[in-house]
Amino acid sequence: MRGRLIAAALAAWLCCVSAADAADVKGALDFARKTLRLVERDRKLPKLAAELKALEDRYEKANAARKPTDDNRYHADILALRRRIILSHPSLDFRDLLVNKRTASIPGHMCDQYLGRHSGPDVGLVVIENWRDGPKDRPLLTGKLNGAVRHPDLSFDGKKALFGFADHSKKVSREQRGFLIYEVTIDGEEIRQLTGTARDKLVGAHGRQTVLIEDFDPCYLPDGRFVFTSTRSQQFGRCHGSRYVPAYILYCADADGTNITRLSFNEANEWDPSVLRDGRIIYTRWDYINRHDTNFQSLWVTRPDGTGTGHFYGNYSIGPCMIAEARAIPGSHKVVATATDHHGYTAGSIIVIDPKAGEDGGEPLLCVTPEIGFPERKAPKGTTNAARPFGGGGGGRAATPFPLTEDLFLVAYPHGGKMAVVLVDTLGGREVIYADPKKDCFAPIPVRSVVRPPVMASHVAGHEKQTTGKFFVQDVYQSRQPIERGTIKAMRINAIISQPTRTKPKLSRVQNEIIKKVLGTVTVADDGSVAFEAPAETPLQLQLLDANGMAVMTMRSLIYAMPGEIAGCVGCHEPRSSAPVAVPQRPRMTFQKIRPAAGPKYEGGLSFARTVQPVLDRYCIKCHGLGKTEKGVNLLGERTDFNRAYDSLARGGLVAMAHRNSETYISKPKDYFAHRGKLAAILLAGHPDKAGKGRIKLDRESFQRIADWLDLNGQYFGDYSHNRLEHRSIDGRGEKALRSAIEQRFGAEMARQPLAALINVALPRESRILLSPLAVKAGGWGQITRGGWASTSDPSYRQMVKLVGAAITPLSRTDIAGTCGSEPGRRGCSCGVCWVRGVRAQRTSLAAAAK
Repeated sequence: MRGRLIAAALAAWLCCVSAADAADVKGALDFARKTLRLVERDRKLPKLAAELKALEDRYEKANAARKPTDDNRYHADILALRRRIILSHPSLDFRDLLVNKRTASIPGHMCDQYLGRHSGPDVGLVVIENWRDGPKDRPLLTGKLNGAVRHPDLSFDGKKALFGFADHSKKVSREQRGFLIYEVTIDGEEIRQLTGTARDKLVGAHGRQTVLIEDFDPCYLPDGRFVFTSTRSQQFGRCHGSRYVPAYILYCADADGTNITRLSFNEANEWDPSVLRDGRIIYTRWDYINRHDTNFQSLWVTRPDGTGTGHFYGNYSIGPCMIAEARAIPGSHKVVATATDHHGYTAGSIIVIDPKAGEDGGEPLLCVTPEIGFPERKAPKGTTNAARPFGGGGGGRAATPFPLTEDLFLVAYPHGGKMAVVLVDTLGGREVIYADPKKDCFAPIPVRSVVRPPVMASHVAGHEKQTTGKFFVQDVYQSRQPIERGTIKAMRINAIISQPTRTKPKLSRVQNEIIKKVLGTVTVADDGSVAFEAPAETPLQLQLLDANGMAVMTMRSLIYAMPGEIAGCVGCHEPRSSAPVAVPQRPRMTFQKIRPAAGPKYEGGLSFARTVQPVLDRYCIKCHGLGKTEKGVNLLGERTDFNRAYDSLARGGLVAMAHRNSETYISKPKDYFAHRGKLAAILLAGHPDKAGKGRIKLDRESFQRIADWLDLNGQYFGDYSHNRLEHRSIDGRGEKALRSAIEQRFGAEMARQPLAALINVALPRESRILLSPLAVKAGGWGQITRGGWASTSDPSYRQMVKLVGAAITPLSRTDIAGTCGSEPGRRGCSCGVCWVRGVRAQRTSLAAAAK
């Protein structure tokens, strides 16, 4: 009965013609003829073609004879026939349709909507049997699972479906509710949980316990495994403020949910993996390393083993703001996707992307639903629009497109105040396939078998224990941006360090900065080629350096290699069409080991206090801090929000930083950092006086420390910790003992100097009181000869090391499993996620009790 009511409602909706439409019978005939031509490209329809011709003839004869015609009737008959024609397309030769019945009321941000804490119980997966002639609902989960379902995927044989599920059968706090992966047979007889089971240890990356593990967006892989997105990476986006919004990236697992493997090492969110016709995975990746944090959620591809990761479309395009829900179009190299926004759930306008027409801009785009504008950002110039809906109308948003051909798509589309399954075509057709007046319907998938894409051989198999991958660039001068040949001498390799907690203390003067660590450099050959070995499974940033070790060109994105992978490209920022996806090792190719970065070695990323401050203590504080501050520049390491030296340098044009959301969209040579600011040029010139005479001459390593810091966008801290070594305080008794020893050995004047000029609380071995009297041959500065030390084995040097250490008060608290180390459930947490450790402990106890 319910199915007949829905069918009747659809028929009434289809046949309802407005007065404005009634006058356009000829337009309706033209619409129907175009539809017939479209369908007959794949299937001849002689009977329907004859019906259309007869209907057209009757109308023309009536007009020719000047007899009164019922235009409304003809109009309705033509559109009804047009519907029969389009539904005769062979791509619609399936009996049943899988849909996800859920609420459309979800959080208005493209990250929050995927988290179980924001979900509510719904009907979930339903098979619509006999959708064409008398639709009948057959719920798959009712009475078996009570919760929320997101983004189902159908197996290649059409017999099973994967889905993300958040359980609502138990009363638990919203913090404990999350999505996990389940599988159900299409007959509804078998349901099994695949992730988050007793055999799944729910282990987070790097030993962190900062994020509750959730898994969703599953997709079957041709080799029998499945790919999904997960919070197992234990990291956060950097621009969410006080909200709990963890990042989630690509993982994969065997068919039974075991052998969970990380495929991506991106630091921000990823969404909606699906399989291309060639077997690769296409997905959405958020990418905002020193560039706008809203505009770039573009499409990327990777092989099912995580190798060959590369850009697909939109990495330089600010419109669409976000491209989501990409799926390969059968029989085509094109994909369909949803052009959506950053500050909303994934719904918007439906687009087709032709990668052969380009990788950015409007030329590769066809807007299938021009009646729905691109949310938040305009369509880029050059975008082609398909026909608008015949008869007008539109508005709202569409979502979860399923491609049938390059011209036909099943779409969750607004109808009657709800989201219905609508057949959208490029001619302007909007035919309702299924609607539920009480529930929103998303994710329509025909229940049928499809061609399984080819299984791609793994490039990682046999190399799993390797700790490195290899990279090569054929010619760094092959670039969209002009780089003068012969000017590039080296490449700097930086590791990108993700944010592990919800909140973070200040990192630098740049808001929402990401921490970087200089791993070192490799030589670029005269012909522009470079090949090197780098840590595997590590996000990396590359910078091209000139003869002074300063960045000429900077990648504002990241790359990574899987164990044993050889990844290559033609140039730097060259068009994607010229870059190889994966390459074999050339016989004469020599992969360099990375030369270590200048300065001291320590855990974490580059720290101003540990790497740069010692250079300032050595060369600069005599004129800028010890009794005088020339031109108002004080370079002592006294603590402020950062320290006084950092504050002085980071203003007045000395340092050129790329500030949040004012950065240029595309990297250009010397656009920021060491080359753009004044400081590096002053130091290279020797900091000349008014007469032009140089006042200082930095040694090569000291200058490189400064250049590295400038080229890392002037970051201050090298980690996200809330218990920082830079913040250690001074022990009064220890300070008194230290000053007494300094006076005895080096005199009262030095003993009275500010403590920040004597010791480095962040890295005591870089303290000026230890290095200034130490001979250059022993690794010191050799600035104080009277009372100085020839080597670090001198007993008095060792005693001074102890006194420096004793003057520094240990931290009262240290990080625990990535959190700030507060007691879960109690006040005092500054990282915002210590409660996660408590919830994990509760789950472990409950699991042990159940056993």
